[in-house]
Amino acid sequence: MFVDSVSIFIGSGHGGAGAVSFRREKFVIQGGPDGGDGGRGGDVYFLVDKNTTTLAKFRGHKKFLAGNGMPGMGKNCNGKKGKDIVIKVPPGTQIINEENNEILLDLLIDGEKVKLLSGGKGGLGNTHFKNASNQRPTYAQKGLPGTSLQVRLELKLIADIALVGFPNVGKSSLISTITNARPKIADYAFTTLIPNLGVVDIDDLHSFVIADIPGLIQGASTGKGLGLQFLQHIERTKLLLFMLDSSYFTMNITQHIDTTMPQDSDIESLFATQDLAHKALLNQFSVLYNELLCYAPKLANRYYAIAFTKSDVELYESFCDFSFKQYENLQLQTKAYISQPLLDFIENGISIDSIKDDTSKEENFINNEKGKDNSSLKPPLFILPISSATHCNLESLKTLLYFALQGIG
Repeated sequence: MFVDSVSIFIGSGHGGAGAVSFRREKFVIQGGPDGGDGGRGGDVYFLVDKNTTTLAKFRGHKKFLAGNGMPGMGKNCNGKKGKDIVIKVPPGTQIINEENNEILLDLLIDGEKVKLLSGGKGGLGNTHFKNASNQRPTYAQKGLPGTSLQVRLELKLIADIALVGFPNVGKSSLISTITNARPKIADYAFTTLIPNLGVVDIDDLHSFVIADIPGLIQGASTGKGLGLQFLQHIERTKLLLFMLDSSYFTMNITQHIDTTMPQDSDIESLFATQDLAHKALLNQFSVLYNELLCYAPKLANRYYAIAFTKSDVELYESFCDFSFKQYENLQLQTKAYISQPLLDFIENGISIDSIKDDTSKEENFINNEKGKDNSSLKPPLFILPISSATHCNLESLKTLLYFALQGIG
């Protein structure tokens, strides 16, 4: 079972008490104090283990406590240190304080071991308190108590690219075709109930990770469908791939989303169109984009691309104001749109970020002159028709995604 959020109680060990003891040996008169110190309490560590992929093991185990330090003994013997506890978590786990929602740790690297709670200090034995005026101390320190926390573990999968789309648009079919992942595939909605990860191999040395999350529908931010519970897994991704179903217009898209819904002003200005088929695709994109914004506004400026799935049903020569072309050097099987920043990186190695920084200054100046907000929707890096059934443009899709990731940096 895939579990990505769980609440647990953790506590470090208490320090052991110091000993009150006096030296007693034959022929030794008034040997003096020899009470040892108490042992330190055990610490709480978190260890990142790539062999774990879910938080399911925490469902039946909610309390994790380190060992207490042992008390000191006579003959200046110190108590044993309490046993540390090491909690193994998958990469991408965040440790959050439930009281104030503060992120205490963000664990990403395999093998990373971090101490979160330190054990209590052991108390001093009575041998530390002897002096000229008190040569026979009859007291010792108690150990200091450990610390405890109620924390929430949240798993955010680490992937380079996330597939975003409605249910049954072909996300699982795509990831099963271009990777070795084997998600459940069927001809009904919400087949995918948990996120799936797949590794896309470009060649022997280069690859990237792609994530397939359950489908979104209009109203997901209010709890419809599976809601937004799995969107946390796309927060770490560098690139979003919006998958729009070309067959929705033919199959009466009004059964799935409202085609008369008001468009976002940024989307309207970027994707102006009067074509009914284009409007059907645009409505899909608009719903998905707005649902993402309801979950996390920071996703508005995330790089994205668009793929038309099931393109063997419908062939497109353009999309809104984006004209499709044939790019011979990329060996496309159909025409497509590729943005100029991505083309500049492919042909000349110019970073997409540097182009964006140069153009954003001019755009911000123009928008400020016109009194507009600077957080407008950016154009897609590319728009590509694909088909998992006929493998149309799948190799080109892998290449473009790889170039986009390299250009983003």
